[in-house]
Amino acid sequence: MSATTQLFERCLAGDPGSIEAVFQTYRRSVFRLAYATLLDSERAGRAMQAGLLSVLSALRPGINEEDFQRLLFQHVLKACQKERSQAGWQKTLQKNRPKFLQRPIQTQPGLNGTAAPAATPTQYSDAITRRKMGLWNAVCALPEAQRVALTLRYEFELPVESVARILRSSPGVVHARLAAARQVLGAALDELMAPPGRAAQGAGHE
Repeated sequence: MSATTQLFERCLAGDPGSIEAVFQTYRRSVFRLAYATLLDSERAGRAMQAGLLSVLSALRPGINEEDFQRLLFQHVLKACQKERSQAGWQKTLQKNRPKFLQRPIQTQPGLNGTAAPAATPTQYSDAITRRKMGLWNAVCALPEAQRVALTLRYEFELPVESVARILRSSPGVVHARLAAARQVLGAALDELMAPPGRAAQGAGHE
């Protein structure tokens, strides 16, 4: 039995230290997935906590790390759906969460709004920074299904088959979402990389 599986077994036994260890191990990756889904740091933080609490209650003996990650991401995505649609979700979570979940969540700069952070390239003199912000805006503009597939495939470096299992979909559907996202982002990157004069000229011909 691997060390990770032993950790999950201790969680099943109700060991508080092991439960917190799992939370601390996965909280950042879970937050990134929730944020890619919701584009809102406050809601992503709540979905992260709800997903972790939910998956810990769904643990089964002998689960390995790969299966736990799949189950965890499924629970987080479900929590994201509830975060969007269920009134009173925050109050329920606040009432039931353990004390260690009340610690502040460390997020990246600029992720503390009620919507996707709009880049303002005029505030930056560096061309590379402007391009990164422009590409981030293009990612935020993608449909949610494409953003989630993109995050799982490229940020977490999961095989398409694993992404499909997490999303309860087929590899073909995942491939289609990734292809559509790459096409949009490729066009955005081409525009961002074009010299300012040529980009403006191209926009005038549309």
